[in-house]
Amino acid sequence: MAITYALYPNPVITGKETFRALIKNRRKYNLEDIERNMIQRHSGISPGAIQAVLALFMEEVENVLAEGGVVSTPLFHAQCSIKGNFDGPADIFSNQRHTINVKIRPGSQLKEVPKKVHTHKVSPGHPGPEPEQFTDASSGIVNGKATTGGPAIIGGRYLQFDADARDEGIFFIGEDNHSYQVETLYRNSFSQLLFLIPEALTAGEYRIEVRSRMKTRSLRTGVLGSVIIAGEPTS
Repeated sequence: MAITYALYPNPVITGKETFRALIKNRRKYNLEDIERNMIQRHSGISPGAIQAVLALFMEEVENVLAEGGVVSTPLFHAQCSIKGNFDGPADIFSNQRHTINVKIRPGSQLKEVPKKVHTHKVSPGHPGPEPEQFTDASSGIVNGKATTGGPAIIGGRYLQFDADARDEGIFFIGEDNHSYQVETLYRNSFSQLLFLIPEALTAGEYRIEVRSRMKTRSLRTGVLGSVIIAGEPTS
């Protein structure tokens, strides 16, 4: 395991030159991503079994907390608390004046993670597109599926590009390295791209690239961390 980081000037501390570390290429993992990784690492376990066990685990954690219990696992410790002031010993809980909060802190297993992690320093360079999440609007699936011809959303940072430049834009790169460029674009902003997935995509795995010069001379490319599976719309 390795964390890639770069150093940038720290604007908070004045009076001397100090730098802060920012983690690069940080990827967000949802539950489906975790399930997919589990299946890849342990091929003998069926996807259905993993999904069922995780669903039951989360349901039981919720039940324990809802009953005022304390969940203590190697991964985390969780419990509920009541926030707000009471007017006297006869006062009771009121939704208008009091709230239930969930407190979570790392367990023994999570506390060991920093000891196992290695770091890798890279040059800060110049910012480039950072696509973090791909949502297939036809199915609602995040970072997993692309419905050909359907709408999709890419979220992240530094995503905006010059739509009139043919070498900038959104590209689906197939397993044979053939690229399909997005032609229909509805939103082109710093943090979000809304577009139609190319109908020409054949079934298979694709990586998604966002390319932009970002008002400079050099073309910069950001790659989505998840592999996307293309398929036709289901009836």
